[in-house]
Amino acid sequence: MNMTPPPDKAVAPILTQNIEYYGKFVDIVERPNVGALTVPEDVAKLVDETLNDSLHYCNLNRAETVRVRCVKSKRGELKLEVTAEYMHSTLDSLWRLMSLNPWARRLGGEFVYGGDVRSDGTASNYFMRLLVPIPP
Repeated sequence: MNMTPPPDKAVAPILTQNIEYYGKFVDIVERPNVGALTVPEDVAKLVDETLNDSLHYCNLNRAETVRVRCVKSKRGELKLEVTAEYMHSTLDSLWRLMSLNPWARRLGGEFVYGGDVRSDGTASNYFMRLLVPIPP
């Protein structure tokens, strides 16, 4: 039986695919450049799902502007952030994103999200941050 772990996956194509697709619907004003960064397959799947769900949420709630940032921190973590300014949304509609935190925790990381809530219950700003350790 082969016990070799699967090869690492490049992060750039994952980011590009999601950003190009959702860029047709929302104004993505900041896009990351991660170069040749690679991560284990399970982390790559989490990054893909997290970015897809976050940009889907931005699209559903008519985000005015979206910023996507992704870096490898000095502590050896992949840090993915999506921030957006909304015309109208409710934080209650974030249910799709709730499943991402247990997944991130299984990989030793964390997923957080939220926004500034107006008096009418809508969110004026949204943020999502995924931190997950990656091997050197």
